[in-house]
Amino acid sequence: MINKFRSFTVSVLSIAILFQGLPVAVAAKDAEDNQKNPGGRWMKGEYHAHTTQSDDTEGSQSLESLLNNAFDKYGMDWMGISDHLRMSSRNDEGHLIPGGPIPLSQGIIQYQAPKIEQLQKEGKFKNKVIFSGFEWDMPTYEHVGIGILGDQPGSPKSLKAGNQF
Repeated sequence: MINKFRSFTVSVLSIAILFQGLPVAVAAKDAEDNQKNPGGRWMKGEYHAHTTQSDDTEGSQSLESLLNNAFDKYGMDWMGISDHLRMSSRNDEGHLIPGGPIPLSQGIIQYQAPKIEQLQKEGKFKNKVIFSGFEWDMPTYEHVGIGILGDQPGSPKSLKAGNQF
């Protein structure tokens, strides 16, 4: 059991270190871009951004403010949100959660994912990829960014996997 955990830990750490700071190549979504460059396109993004749901992060901002900055101010194509995988006393807007702190995984399901879906349905962040990941306090290491992605960012299956993690 210890060897399996050690192998898993080393694998996660290796992947996290390998991909820190490297650009991500993702195939273009819309037909116009595919016609211009059938091989795909480079996309700008960030996977280590905190919102107010990370209670212990100074200078964090509401989810909507973070997304506005990422897409409108900095021209990103995708955003991976990495709040700390701890207890959270605040929702996506920075307001205290009634009843007290809840696990971040629950906060993503209750606040973050529905807000992302709502904003995109309203037409904000069209053709942008947004997913909720988290920052894990990994044993014997400071922390590591984790994202559990399925076919659809924010899908119930992906959110459940994050909750189980």
